[in-house]
Amino acid sequence: MTERFGYRTGSFGDWPVERTAQELFRLGYGCVELCLERDDVRPELLYEARCRELRRTLDRLGIGLASVSYHGDSEPPDRRRENQKRAVQVARWLGAGIVVLNAEKSVDQARQWAEHVERFKALCALAERADVTIALEPEPLLVVGSSQEMAEMMRLVGSPCLKVNLDIGHAQITDADLCSTIRALGSDIVHLHLEDIKGRVHRHLLFGDGDIDWAAVRQALDAIGYGGPYVVDLFGPGLDPLSAAEQALAGLRSRFS
Repeated sequence: MTERFGYRTGSFGDWPVERTAQELFRLGYGCVELCLERDDVRPELLYEARCRELRRTLDRLGIGLASVSYHGDSEPPDRRRENQKRAVQVARWLGAGIVVLNAEKSVDQARQWAEHVERFKALCALAERADVTIALEPEPLLVVGSSQEMAEMMRLVGSPCLKVNLDIGHAQITDADLCSTIRALGSDIVHLHLEDIKGRVHRHLLFGDGDIDWAAVRQALDAIGYGGPYVVDLFGPGLDPLSAAEQALAGLRSRFS
């Protein structure tokens, strides 16, 4: 199991991604999620040679690549959409099977929903050619905000390349019952983000600092035969990335080993 325990590189601010991977390997993580919002791995700046070099570095360290992700929430919409396409290509160059994306902030839900259906149809066509799976992440206040909306998006897009990155904390906030969500989505869950949540406040916390019933979550994941990566998603002002990563790995091991 431990080789599937991972951490998102975006939590490490302006650290070079190679240093981040080295430190996570030293702590005992088996894989990383490469976040493409970082200055040294921006989608529009990455080319095949750099991706091949980076993958060789990860392989030399002995740490796996769980996924590539791109959110770009604060970026201009046109740039963000182009970088979503670029992220699929980057995933192919890196040999990553999964690219984690999310939707835009919801301001005109009906119009944006229709636009997102068409956008993800086009992205899935790119993903199919690149042999990559898009793991779309439902997130509070976004166009695809809940797991129920995620299921409907998959139905309308109708592509085997569109699956789910289930952020456990997000589902705790948006869904009536977290474990029922896990069972309902079942094999469509190909990637996980994990953090604790207190109440229904969207603040990512260390394991044990919130209210999530992790024993029940594990039972639900075991029931669907989940075999993908378990990736910690922690961020916030004042966060010490190394200390948080070390504490989170202990939490992962105690709950999922």
